Amino acid sequence: MDDEESEIGLRGVAAGVYDQMGSMIVAVSLGGPTTRVTSEVHPEFIRAIREAAATISCRLGHRATPELQFVIDKARNEVRPP
Repeated sequence: MDDEESEIGLRGVAAGVYDQMGSMIVAVSLGGPTTRVTSEVHPEFIRAIREAAATISCRLGHRATPELQFVIDKARNEVRPP
């Protein structure tokens, strides 16, 4: 997450994408000006980028660990109570 640390006026998030061996091979990111990426929408950016990275990782053969599956389910609003 970058909250104007790299550039004043910009805010962004990134998440790693993993292959079938569990190696991070790339990252996906999403960002924009702080006038549009406000504190109200920033959590939605985080959710979207985590879901995207988890989905891509799974499609590349990465096994969904319980933690990764939780991120996918939460992003899809399918979290089941324990």
